[in-house]
Amino acid sequence: MTKPFPSLLLSLALLCPGTGAQTTEPRADFEDLDISYIYTALLGTGTYTIDGRRISMLKLPVSITQRRAGEEHDLGIRWDVPLVLGYDQVGDTHWVDNVLNDELVTLVALPGVQITIPLNDTWSIKPFGHIGYGHDFISNENILMAMAGVRSLGVFPLANGWDLRWGGSARIASEYQFRSEYDVLVGLFETGLDLRRNTRLRMLESRVNVGMYYVFQWFQPEWDIGDGRFRNSEVNTVNEIGVSAGLAKPRTILGFTFERVRLGYKMGSSFQGWTIGTEFPF
Repeated sequence: MTKPFPSLLLSLALLCPGTGAQTTEPRADFEDLDISYIYTALLGTGTYTIDGRRISMLKLPVSITQRRAGEEHDLGIRWDVPLVLGYDQVGDTHWVDNVLNDELVTLVALPGVQITIPLNDTWSIKPFGHIGYGHDFISNENILMAMAGVRSLGVFPLANGWDLRWGGSARIASEYQFRSEYDVLVGLFETGLDLRRNTRLRMLESRVNVGMYYVFQWFQPEWDIGDGRFRNSEVNTVNEIGVSAGLAKPRTILGFTFERVRLGYKMGSSFQGWTIGTEFPF
């Protein structure tokens, strides 16, 4: 069973009192804007700038592994209940200052399930599906979201403690906003490489490894994130490059699973930003 770190829960507790949840009327400057919230399903924790629109997210990756794919089971089953705190702003003010001193924009819950199907000792495929609900506390918008797709992952052991992972995915994501009746449907195709090497360091009775990775994302059609003062920002391709460190075998202590952490930089058409995650996203 994987749980968010206590610091993430503390962040949630700090942010929630200032959400402005008692607001019943949308702010006038947001009332006539068509703004997509599908980024909460497609992007991970981080801060991003999209043609003048600053998006900041904190994703709490809560999941329960019902069973792992391996010798005892043909299929693996993992239940995901990600909670996403999102904040939008326009301008150059630092996102941390606004998150701590202003209102929370979005809160999204997107529960789902992923099935792991091993094909052989190298390859596995992972179909998944999510459906959930979100609320924007400033515009008072309610959003229905859904996402489905399939991932694939191949693991190739190399010499001298190195190994290579090659992953890919195809998914569709959609949203429907009840007040504005604005809807979005976008497809996302991804592929990436992750190169790792074991070190002599040990932690929690497991060997530590370090690595670097690259992920390419292609949105079809171009993801139209909004209009009005957001200047019809569209995203077509995004490249992510980063580094990671983790344990050769996951370790669980007091219900918390420690496995991996990664830091990446995303850049693409009208898009740039930093992201923080856990495992290679395939």
